[in-house]
Amino acid sequence: MLKTSHWPLLDWLRFFAALLVVLDHARQFTFGSYQDLDPHAKGTVAAVLIFATMRFGKHGVLIFFVLSGYLVGGLATKRFLEGRFDPRGYALDRAARIFVPLIPAIALCSVLQIWLGIPIRFQDPVSAMLGLPTGALLSDVPLWSLRYEMWFYVFHGAVLSLLLPSRGVRIIAFGFLMASLVAFSFLALQYLFCWYLGVLSFLTNTGLASRRSGFAGAAIALAFLTMSQAFARSSFLGPMTILGATGFSAGCLLLLPQLANRDLSSPRLVRLGGGLAAFSYSLYLIHYPVLLVLGRYLPPVHRIDFANCALLAGRVAIAMLAGYVFYLAFETHIGRVRSWLRSGWHRTERVETAS
Repeated sequence: MLKTSHWPLLDWLRFFAALLVVLDHARQFTFGSYQDLDPHAKGTVAAVLIFATMRFGKHGVLIFFVLSGYLVGGLATKRFLEGRFDPRGYALDRAARIFVPLIPAIALCSVLQIWLGIPIRFQDPVSAMLGLPTGALLSDVPLWSLRYEMWFYVFHGAVLSLLLPSRGVRIIAFGFLMASLVAFSFLALQYLFCWYLGVLSFLTNTGLASRRSGFAGAAIALAFLTMSQAFARSSFLGPMTILGATGFSAGCLLLLPQLANRDLSSPRLVRLGGGLAAFSYSLYLIHYPVLLVLGRYLPPVHRIDFANCALLAGRVAIAMLAGYVFYLAFETHIGRVRSWLRSGWHRTERVETAS
């Protein structure tokens, strides 16, 4: 199994996946659909370039899923195989990672939705917070994928915990496993399969074998990524067909080792990739409500010229700036919250032991 370390190219992939989603939504808020364009704008080089390169938000989400399986599921499984898996530490780490940025994002989006006059129900923010498929915040449509991430973590942690010798841990894990199975009965199960393709990619990455077959592996991955387009429906929440989603994810499975086993020669690119990846979660959480507010004052246009392309670039830049500010305000405190949760848990354990 590959030794774990820092993977600079995976940092770049993580940011690239978030950027795909931002570009897709920014294009929609700026130009609407291709059918909305003026007749003379359709078929132009600019229109083809924009609508051909800024329509891969759905694929960015799938990259997130597979990459999450690789980094989170793969590392957790590695620790389990080495006898170092700690269910409590895993749960606290995952909870801090998800909820420290998510809670303020949901609060902000709820206030924004009320301000915009978009109907909101009590269960919408609660469902978004708990990962329940019973409501959605229309002010932040991309939050749907976060409920999948939550249940990926719960399911995998429960499966690993059930294999531990502690009876008390197994009883609790069984309850969480049942809860996750109920949740996935309402969700698209193929995305769990895609996540586990990421886990498989991590576990089968020996480093040496991937380097030997680097060119062939990358070529096969590219073929998978390309062919999967033929099976993709226009609506992702349709969702993509199982064959399309798993085909794309299989391509990611083959591509991830190629990226993980290679280092960047430029320290500046390493630092830049790490910095961009650091705020990619915040960017994903906050870009849609920012674009929604901008859309209130800047309605869609139907001509593609320099001014409107600059408008598109401005939306992207503002969304990225907002994501970075949100990252500084909240996501940078994840480590502190994680340490606080761990120390609080240890204090509770000491009190229980003393009593």
